[in-house]
Amino acid sequence: MNPLYSVERKLEWADKHIVDLGHELAGFRIAKTKAVIRENDPNRPGYSRWILTDASIPDPITLILGDAIHNLRSALDHFANAIVRDNGKQPSFETDFPIWRSPKFDRKEYEATVETKVGRAAKPVVQEFKGLEPYEGGKNELLWALDKLDVVDKHRFLVVLALRPRRVGLSPWAELKKIVSPKPAAVLPNQLIYIRPADRAPLKDGSQIYSASVGSHLEPDDQPDFLFDVALGEPRVLKGQTVLEAFPLLRNAATEIINLLWAVARPST
Repeated sequence: MNPLYSVERKLEWADKHIVDLGHELAGFRIAKTKAVIRENDPNRPGYSRWILTDASIPDPITLILGDAIHNLRSALDHFANAIVRDNGKQPSFETDFPIWRSPKFDRKEYEATVETKVGRAAKPVVQEFKGLEPYEGGKNELLWALDKLDVVDKHRFLVVLALRPRRVGLSPWAELKKIVSPKPAAVLPNQLIYIRPADRAPLKDGSQIYSASVGSHLEPDDQPDFLFDVALGEPRVLKGQTVLEAFPLLRNAATEIINLLWAVARPST
């Protein structure tokens, strides 16, 4: 039997959750776009403003994300058990993938933790574990971030800054109509140009997400094109990353370490 069978299944299940999350986010973005209204700006005469009326994040998004994070973190623990068994030993109750959680890194204490958790693995593998630096600010900080997110999700929903306008579309054809002629310009395609406004995260019900002079947008063909996303609010190394940007970083960090340690355990395979 493949000694990494359960590890691979955990990784695949995490990937499945992310696919499901992508489907949820697609519907979420459509719903949030419909939740934007345009009104006269009471504070700036001659200007319109766009207001987000509903800033809520559906529970399935945070629940699915939490499941994906947990399966990814669990894959590391399954690997820790597999690497011990591969050395002909039986894992103990304490066997799991060592991640340093204290604010201040202490190398001696970390190495002692490695011995407790994976000390039954082959000596070269144990030494490789000791050099990983899976702590905040370490060279494998993303492993620490994965563990941090998993711990957070055990106690509450993952913190999301979520909801930020990623781009606004402006039509040069519409702009030309206002300046030159109401007739379409043959030499200028009606193509949207996208600009990225300043991030507005976190947003809440009633947040103003965009403002423009009343004549800047003609109805209905050149309304701003808002693209909302869900982002992480912690930890620092991932803060502000959208969930679909952050997960591949965590996934790659986990699989790279698994591959590295497995190559040390079985250099000829």
